[in-house]
Amino acid sequence: MTADGLTISNLAGMAPLVNDASAICTTYAPRNSSVRYEKRQCRFRHTGLPTGRFLFYVRFNKNYLDWQALTIASAGAKKSLRFAHDPREEGDLRVNLRRAGGPYQIRLLARADKGRPPVSVSNTTEPGIELDLTARSQRIGGMKSGAYQLDLIQKKPIGSGAYVLTPVRSWTVRVTAGKERTYLLE
Repeated sequence: MTADGLTISNLAGMAPLVNDASAICTTYAPRNSSVRYEKRQCRFRHTGLPTGRFLFYVRFNKNYLDWQALTIASAGAKKSLRFAHDPREEGDLRVNLRRAGGPYQIRLLARADKGRPPVSVSNTTEPGIELDLTARSQRIGGMKSGAYQLDLIQKKPIGSGAYVLTPVRSWTVRVTAGKERTYLLE
């Protein structure tokens, strides 16, 4: 979110490769985002950011999501963040669904320790994990330990692979490193 209260976003991404690779997004030039994978290291760069408080995030593997909030106090300021995938920080989440009327999907959004978003933005721009519930009991493995908002969303089919998504309920859940935590969704 900019100092003027405007929510902005940009991203660049790719699957980590064996060889060197890079990607850049210039859609919002001169505000650009790039990622470079070289010698088993990823480097991200965001240029042209205005002053404000921003959320930076990376995803490793399927469900490991890491994020940090950073304040840019002056135009042209240079700041650095470091992200690292640490398998010792991984935990698993199991959701047990007792509600009829599916199909459903869940969305897991990053939360600070008190259950609030890391920065004040709409949940359409928040980092998260979305997946269809394919069973009454489903495990989401390899998540970074911490707090998440779990949204249960009903998927009502309307033909030819299209759905109407209706939010049902939200919970604050925690993932604990080295453990599986179970939550009952009623």
